[in-house]
Amino acid sequence: MPTPRMRTISKAAEELQHIDPDCCLTASSIRRLAKSGQIRTVSIGRRILINLDELERYLSISAAEDQPDELLTGTIRAVPEAITLLDTRRRAID
Repeated sequence: MPTPRMRTISKAAEELQHIDPDCCLTASSIRRLAKSGQIRTVSIGRRILINLDELERYLSISAAEDQPDELLTGTIRAVPEAITLLDTRRRAID
């Protein structure tokens, strides 16, 4: 069984930046993911460690799930009703 690549949050952010220089995921955003429970952490003393492989897996799955079906099929998506109501109210005020 391979040893997991455990990193502190700041080192994980550095590693992702090294893998992909255009990556805009910061240590703060990784910390928010950990605090919200979206990625698992291990506490050792005062350090919080994350498994870098699991973080990469989470990001790749999240990116695939965030793609709306409309964009994948090339159709035009409907405008949400809330935006339509807001636009109507603005016109009434003007």
